Amino acid sequence: MRILIALYFALALCCGAAAASSGCKIVARVPFASQLETPIKHYNRAGPRLATAGTLTDADIVELRNQGFDVIVNATPGKPDIAARERALAEAQGMAYYHLPYTDDGASEVDLATFNGLMADETLRILLHCKAGSRAGALLTLHYLSVGVERDDALMAGRAAGLQPDMESELVERLTAS
Repeated sequence: MRILIALYFALALCCGAAAASSGCKIVARVPFASQLETPIKHYNRAGPRLATAGTLTDADIVELRNQGFDVIVNATPGKPDIAARERALAEAQGMAYYHLPYTDDGASEVDLATFNGLMADETLRILLHCKAGSRAGALLTLHYLSVGVERDDALMAGRAAGLQPDMESELVERLTAS
């Protein structure tokens, strides 16, 4: 399955080259942490057009827009006042904003479908965040599982994106029960 993930990223690179030769707009890639003008807590480039992070500050949201991000997805549960404030800041910067909370019960089917739809749009540069990155990694794991990636590989991608052992244990337990 690791080969499948590597092929996915290789295909994404080839598609970019094909788009360039056909005159199509080339989708900008999200930056690595070392390319950011200002550091973002727990920032991790999780793929060519996806990054994960922890809690965002006002300056982080401006930095994300300056780096070409199109969408912010907040996986933090509760705190509707924080989500509303973050939404206002993101939208003021011209970015779309989604609050798709990953709760103690996991992600809702509607929220996972929304995230899957965002990930299916290959033109979007997405920042998925929560408080420390673990819920973001869990939501990313669920995304990969829902599109057919094998469990071990989906969990590995989730870990690389910030999924912590305690959250992973809960996720695996929920997956095993279903």
